[in-house]
Amino acid sequence: MSWMWQVGGFMYNKKVMDFFKKHNLYDEKMFNYLYDHTDFIDYNDPDMRIFIGSAIMYDKKHKKIIRFRMCIPYVTNDKMALIAIHEIVHGIVYYKHLNKKFEVDKKIEALPLLYEKLFVTENPTPELINFANYLDSKISVENNDSYSYGMLVREQLFNSYDYNFDKMSKLNDKIGRKEKNRWFVKITYFFYKNILKYLHFKVVMLQLLCKHRIYV
Repeated sequence: MSWMWQVGGFMYNKKVMDFFKKHNLYDEKMFNYLYDHTDFIDYNDPDMRIFIGSAIMYDKKHKKIIRFRMCIPYVTNDKMALIAIHEIVHGIVYYKHLNKKFEVDKKIEALPLLYEKLFVTENPTPELINFANYLDSKISVENNDSYSYGMLVREQLFNSYDYNFDKMSKLNDKIGRKEKNRWFVKITYFFYKNILKYLHFKVVMLQLLCKHRIYV
């Protein structure tokens, strides 16, 4: 059988399609739409590789995704499948929120990174594990906020995994709100602590001035 397998007009590696079916993410109408909004490139061409990713047209005023397009490599092996899965999950998220209120923030990478981890866990070949570790190491070096946050949240999502995408999306939002509140408390405490230090300094200075005041 050819590595390219057609399902409802959507051509991907059979292994990738089976993965999405296993995790209850396959919907023919949705995947036909994704296929129509996907460009395929040769990963071995470094000039084309830089285009891999997902682009959206976003209405900031109304916080809505107007349209999107994906660019993924031809799926010729597990490494390319891993990249494709990451971008397809982005596409699924965007498709489910087309023309609906949607906040594009640092939580955006958590679900794609989660399904990456699931795919590697189900296909633990040394080559794929090394490639996944390589991708993770690039995140650590680049220190991108959304990717770094996604890696942090991925473990929590993985440990609470459920074969229900909407449920995992809600859990991602819930964790995001907790993290946001946690950082708000930290920042508030930081300013509060420093304001107290400043006020204490002012009080000490006033006491010293009063103590050494010279009367004439």
